[in-house]
Amino acid sequence: MPSTRSLRSPLRLAALVGALVAFDAVFVVVTYWFGHVAVGASFTAADWEVAGLLADALRFETLPSVEVAAVGTLATLGVQSAFGYRKSVRTLPASDDGDADDEQSSDDAPDRDELEERIADHEAHRTRLEERVTALSHVADTAPPEVRLVDDGTPNSFVIGRPGERTLVATTALVETLDDDYLDAVLAHELAHLKNGDAFVMTAASFLPTVTRQVNDRVVDYFRTLHPRVETEEDWKSAWINYYGTITMLIAGPIALVASSALYVASGACYRLLSRIREFRADGAAVAICGSPAALAGALETLSRPQSRPSTDLRARTGVRELCILPHAIGGDGDEERDDAVARARRRCRGLIGRLLPSSHPPVERRVERLRARERDRRS
Repeated sequence: MPSTRSLRSPLRLAALVGALVAFDAVFVVVTYWFGHVAVGASFTAADWEVAGLLADALRFETLPSVEVAAVGTLATLGVQSAFGYRKSVRTLPASDDGDADDEQSSDDAPDRDELEERIADHEAHRTRLEERVTALSHVADTAPPEVRLVDDGTPNSFVIGRPGERTLVATTALVETLDDDYLDAVLAHELAHLKNGDAFVMTAASFLPTVTRQVNDRVVDYFRTLHPRVETEEDWKSAWINYYGTITMLIAGPIALVASSALYVASGACYRLLSRIREFRADGAAVAICGSPAALAGALETLSRPQSRPSTDLRARTGVRELCILPHAIGGDGDEERDDAVARARRRCRGLIGRLLPSSHPPVERRVERLRARERDRRS
C-alpha cells in the first residue's frame, strides 16, 4: 500500500496545476470584463451620455457566461502551450554568436585578436556542451535537445519546451566554472526535467505570470509618461488627439494595474511552488542518469557560492529564473537602469513581493543533504 508521503507529492502537484488552470479561468473573466470597461470608457470619453456599457461593467453586470469562460480558458491553455516557449526564449539575453558577428565586422584592428580568441573560446565551450548533452541524452534514453549557449557571467542552466521543440540553455560561466563530472551532473538534472515533462509544464505555467507582469509594466510605463510638455501649437494638437485615449487610460489603467498585480502575485506563487516540487524530482532523476549523487551535490555547492551569484538577484522576477537549476537571474532588468521615483518605488515593491512569495527552489543545503544521504546509502 502506498505510503502517505508517496501520495502527498502527486496530490500537491495536481492541486497546484489545478490552481494554475483556475487562474487561467480568472484571467479570461477579468480580460472579458476589462474589455467592456475599456470600450465603455472610450465611448464615455467621446460622449459622456453614452456611458451604459461602462456603468454595467462597473456594477459587474457584464461578465462572461460559463460557456464563454470555459472556451476562453481552453483557448488560454492552448496559447500557453504554443507561446509560453517563445515567451521564455525572448526573455533571454542574446546569444554570443550574433554579438560576435557584429563585432567581427568592425575595423577596430587592436581588438581583433581579442575578438578572435573570444569566438574560439565560445565555440570550444559550445562543442564541449553539445558533446556532453548528446552523450547524457543517450544514457537518459531521450532525444538530445537543441543546445543554446548564452554569454552571461552567472553560471546557470535551464530547459524550456513544448511539443516538437526542446531547448537546453546554459551560460558560458557555467561551462567555465564546472569540471566535467559536475557539469555532467547539472546537465543530467536538466535532461531529467525534459524526461519528466517538467519543461513543458513549467514553460506553459510561466506564461500567465510573465504576461501579467508585462501588462503591469506597460501600464506603469504609460503613467510614467502621462504628463508630456505642452509648449508649442503642435504639442497642443498632439495632446488633443491623445485626449480620448488619456481619459480611457485614466479610467481603465488603475483597474488593469490592480488586476494584473493580483494575478501576477497569485499565479506566481503557485508557479513557484510547482517549481519547488519539480526540483527535488529532477535531482533524484539526475542521479539515475549521471550515476553520482556526490557530483550533483558538489555542483550545487559550487554554484551557490557567493562568487558564483549575480550581483543583482531579482527576487520578485518571475519567468525564466524558476526554470533554472538555481534561482539566479540571467540578464538584467530595464527598470534597474532608471533612477527616478517610479523606478525606486517599483524596486521597493519587487523586494516586498519577493519576500511575500514562496521560494521557487528548495534551499540548496536541503538538496545537498538529500544527495549526500543518497551517496552514503549507495556506498553502504
